[in-house]
Amino acid sequence: LDADGQRAVSEAVSEHINALDLGEGQGYDGYSLALREENRADFYGNYAGMFALGILLSIVFILAAVLIIYYKQITEGYEDRQRFRIMRQVGLSDAEVRTSIRRQVQMVFFLPIIVALVHIAFAFPALQKIMTLFEMHNTPLFIGCVAVSALVFLGFYTGVYLITARTYYHIVTSAPQS
Repeated sequence: LDADGQRAVSEAVSEHINALDLGEGQGYDGYSLALREENRADFYGNYAGMFALGILLSIVFILAAVLIIYYKQITEGYEDRQRFRIMRQVGLSDAEVRTSIRRQVQMVFFLPIIVALVHIAFAFPALQKIMTLFEMHNTPLFIGCVAVSALVFLGFYTGVYLITARTYYHIVTSAPQS
């Protein structure tokens, strides 16, 4: 039944039980009627706050991780400026400098993502059991959500990587300020 139909059946059953007069202690004092629509509303009410909190904490932690790596790389750029200047003086071309910077920054940025994906793969059985405790048995949906989340995170992370690599390159190729 749809939501209105479920409410109508619930009211009819309640009226029928209340109309029964079986005497003191003889009636249906402890009857229970569970409706899918009411359970759905309770579920959304209980877990919507947890979902919003999860999104907020995810954004905060992602931004914290990205900013830590970004500023670590920028600091290293200022420290590496003199080394790159020396390497350019001994014949390192701009293309080789870009390749070196790209490889260095790629390793720092993408190694944590690879490790995180390996952790998710090994934690999947435990995560699946936790999801079962919440009565969520749709494994393909869970895998799809994890994959979409990983792709969104990877896209965001790649954008920050490109900005960081460009900034790092400008730092190491600019003249040091004395």
